[in-house]
Amino acid sequence: MQVQVLSASPNHATMNVTSSVTGENFTLTVWKIGDRWFATSFAGGNGQSTAQSSTPPTSAPAAPSTIPATPDLFVSTAATPSPGKLYTWPQLPTIIELDDNDWIAGITWAAGSQSASGSGTSYTDLSCNRPAASCPPTADGTVEFSATQPETCTVTFANPQTGNQESEQAHVYNHLQYREVSGAQPGKVVTFPSACT
Repeated sequence: MQVQVLSASPNHATMNVTSSVTGENFTLTVWKIGDRWFATSFAGGNGQSTAQSSTPPTSAPAAPSTIPATPDLFVSTAATPSPGKLYTWPQLPTIIELDDNDWIAGITWAAGSQSASGSGTSYTDLSCNRPAASCPPTADGTVEFSATQPETCTVTFANPQTGNQESEQAHVYNHLQYREVSGAQPGKVVTFPSACT
């Protein structure tokens, strides 16, 4: 597939897509609402449009019309804004703060329709408090994440742009945990709060 951006702004894009299989051209228009993108028009190779709107929708859909191939990921810790953060594939977190002194960084993810896995390095810094501080942290070991039990439900989360608490229907992994592979407590398992309550 080849993609050519025809026009773009921070909240809107129109692109020409050419299928590498059939060679057909498609024009796609998308708008950004919050941290998600929504298609408002899609014209195929025959020029027929499946949606007629060329203006942005006023709000995100109340519920997904189709279940996405990869569920969202909800993360809630003592350091995340209450009640937690909602991430959409492929923008899963590369760092997760656990509290004022502990975090996991360099996280890489592989995700599918039923589960996701990730791995990263755990850090502790009792003197600096938080990974953004200027003194060097201490790498404790490696951890492995496991996200399972996909479910569609109402998820309450902190909007990353406003900090306000919001709720929306989402298809999300409802169980997230990590296991220490190496470090101070190998084999230790930590389970995060569920997305669906």
